[in-house]
Amino acid sequence: MGKRQNVQEESGTMISSMNYDNYRSLVHPRNKKVQVIKLWHHKCPMCKELRPIYEKLAELYKDDFNFFEVNVIDDKHRLEVVIKQAATGIENPKDITFGVPEIYFFYGHKVLEIPWPEKATESGYSEEYLKTFFDHYKWFRSFHERNVKLR
Repeated sequence: MGKRQNVQEESGTMISSMNYDNYRSLVHPRNKKVQVIKLWHHKCPMCKELRPIYEKLAELYKDDFNFFEVNVIDDKHRLEVVIKQAATGIENPKDITFGVPEIYFFYGHKVLEIPWPEKATESGYSEEYLKTFFDHYKWFRSFHERNVKLR
């Protein structure tokens, strides 16, 4: 079981680093929060554009979500394949398109949504656009918890 590593940014936001070795221990069905996973690479200009937005959202929604990031090159695309298989149902890694940045919302081991980039910014992810997903899944989580308690 891999160790959980935290990345402390200038903003003070805690975003956990994730890789293939620690994925299962960080994203598990008993977790009450929705997990947000960002795939990125340090040489990607669009990833650099998304970074301050992701950090701001991590600070804003830290009570309702767990935030992770995966450097796909350092992880040799191993976790990227697992995440994309979970998201698409595609079994063969040769059929999976690799690209960064990408953001995934997980609840347990299930992918809830992949916010496809919009055209508003170079990275395709504006703060306002992503907030719609966070607000939706904040509601989703509270609805799910209420319904589970009623059973």
